Formats: sequence, C-alpha cells, structure tokens
Amino acid sequence: MEGQKFKVSIKVISDVICPWCFIGKRRLEQAIARHSDQYEFEVKWLPFILQPALPREGVDLRTHHRKQMGARADAMLDDLKSTYLKTEEDLEWVITIDLFWKEQQTEGLPFFVFNDKISFAGGQAPEVFGQVFNALKQQAHAESS
Repeated sequence: MEGQKFKVSIKVISDVICPWCFIGKRRLEQAIARHSDQYEFEVKWLPFILQPALPREGVDLRTHHRKQMGARADAMLDDLKSTYLKTEEDLEWVITIDLFWKEQQTEGLPFFVFNDKISFAGGQAPEVFGQVFNALKQQAHAESS
C-alpha cells in the first residue's frame, strides 16, 4: 500500500545487569530514529536472567552496575524498576519469560527477534539493524509478488 510504513515488530530479550544489553538498547534506538520515516516500529522488551543464582530478593544493582558502568547506571535502574517491577506478579512474569527464552536456547544478550523471521544476538551497530529492516521489507515484497 502506497504511503504506508512497513511494520517492524522487535522483541528484545535482555537483562538489566548486562552492560551489552544497555549498549544494544541505545544502538537500536539510534537505528529506529534513523529509519522512522520508512518504518513503523513496535518494540517489546522481554526479560532474561543472566545470574539465576542470585537471591530472589535480589542484590544491590546500583553497586553492581557502578562497578561495571559507573554512575550513569543509577538513572537507568530507577526507570526500569519503577516501570516494570511494581508487584510480585511482575517478578513472576519476569521469571516465566526468562524460562521460556532459556528453553529456546537463547545464547548471547541482548537477543533481538524481528517480525519473528530474523534474529541475532549482541549490541550490533545501528547499520546492522537498518540492514535487517530493509531485508524484512524486501522479503515481504518478494512473498507478496
């Protein structure tokens, strides 16, 4: 349909404890900003627990992240906690989704799934995301021809 943007659904499997997930998030945001004139994006964030042996009540992520990323981790953690972990049910959901992705043998984080057709792991460059967006659009046009 002329004039309509091609829809790209993106599932992002990540863990807030993973610095590469933060890098991947930023690079995805850059790619989306660069291609928002051509594509309509729907991004769904899904949890993955990298350190399942941690106690259920958790650990002080600020201390952990400061060791890895410095003080900029504070704002990110505040935003994530206030958005996603408000109730015990939220925590149960995180655990359930984490188990699903482990059963899928997801290796490497962050893990991205595009339109349930293309996937890759890692904090790739924004250009790589752009190549995936274009490949999805070309594939859809080829399938509809």
